[in-house]
Amino acid sequence: MTQHNLFRYYGLAICFFLSIFAKAQIEFEVVRALETNAATSGFLTPQKKLLSAPFWNLVTAGVSVGTDGLGIALIRPVSQSIAIRAGFNYADFSVHNWSPDLSRFGLKTTKAAFDISIAQSAVSMIGEWAPFKKINIRAMAGFEYAFQNQYIIKAGYKDTFSISSITLSPDEIGYVKTTITHGAKLAPFIGMGFGRSVPKNRYGFSFDFGAYYKGKPTAAIEGTGLLDDNSDNATRLNNNKAFQTYRWYPVATVRLVYRLFSRRR
Repeated sequence: MTQHNLFRYYGLAICFFLSIFAKAQIEFEVVRALETNAATSGFLTPQKKLLSAPFWNLVTAGVSVGTDGLGIALIRPVSQSIAIRAGFNYADFSVHNWSPDLSRFGLKTTKAAFDISIAQSAVSMIGEWAPFKKINIRAMAGFEYAFQNQYIIKAGYKDTFSISSITLSPDEIGYVKTTITHGAKLAPFIGMGFGRSVPKNRYGFSFDFGAYYKGKPTAAIEGTGLLDDNSDNATRLNNNKAFQTYRWYPVATVRLVYRLFSRRR
């Protein structure tokens, strides 16, 4: 994907995010006018009290689990249909000594050993727009800033490897370790959500899905033992067109939300 396309995705996310704030500002002015008129007549419905309530009375806290790890968030509505979510996500997932059977590929060795680890952490700011009053569907757009964004795969043999009359130990064979990172620290996000991010009652659930554009992936490869010449394969992998298509990171999240304070009536 060219730099021009990258700017286009950033531009789309920015335009959507700004449109959310513009719509929120319009709704804010409308509701404020209604509140002013209602106050003079001594009548103010609970719905019209939304924007006049103290800030913290409307803040919802959320905890989530998903493909981007564990997360915490604070959500605050800014109008009847607009909410802003600030969050932090962290993932530190690893699998050690995973040993699939390689004999199906015609190799005499029965087991190989793989270590796989994923390290991700980021802060995010997401705007949510619920266009329908009776259907809990939300359109979302925003950004995340990544502190960590790394995937490591280490592969070697778990047992001896025999070829002709020569038997090699795992240490003699060595291992290959591939580290993959993405170039974009600031990643635009677009997605959809189901369920209320700000619940009617004290508790609620929501489900979100979407994708972050994390930029061009870069691989670094190092090897040891008889596999120490694999470092040159990093250049081939980085120039591989199929590898370079992996720039979007899909996100699916289940979130438990809890309104911190009861609303004033």
